[in-house]
Amino acid sequence: MNTVPKVWLLLVVISALWLVSVSATDSDELDFEDKLDTTPWISTRQPGRFLLQNGGRNPQRRNWCGGGRAPNFACRLILPWPEFRNPQCCWTRNNNRRCFDVGADNDLRCGSCTRSCRPSGRKCCGGVCVDLLSDRNNCGRCGNRCRGRVRCQNGICGYNGGPRGDGDD
Repeated sequence: MNTVPKVWLLLVVISALWLVSVSATDSDELDFEDKLDTTPWISTRQPGRFLLQNGGRNPQRRNWCGGGRAPNFACRLILPWPEFRNPQCCWTRNNNRRCFDVGADNDLRCGSCTRSCRPSGRKCCGGVCVDLLSDRNNCGRCGNRCRGRVRCQNGICGYNGGPRGDGDD
């Protein structure tokens, strides 16, 4: 009779130790998995948060494109849709390759890596360099169309006293 409580106590202690060791292992694994799941690889909405989480490194300043067969595919992973319309791998001035969104209205890379609107004084609208002062489809700003046969002059539809047709407003 005296041995039954001792055996029972021994089993309880062994079970408790086993549960503690298993739960510690599981929580360590879960903590590691949680860190993997909750830490974003890239933050597209808040670039400041990304820089803090990744030691101050900006993904666009790194040679993400590398020498792979599909560099633009890698850029699509780094700069995902819908925030970025057309990510491409472009060469920079210092012979480094970086990912840029050439689909954005960016005057340095307008629709492609090599098309720049800056030297001509034009603006990038939908991947095309346009003159906002005279373009009837982009009069004064991108997407502002002059109605009918009204001309765009100085960025205003019908500048010389004609109707000021604004297709969007």
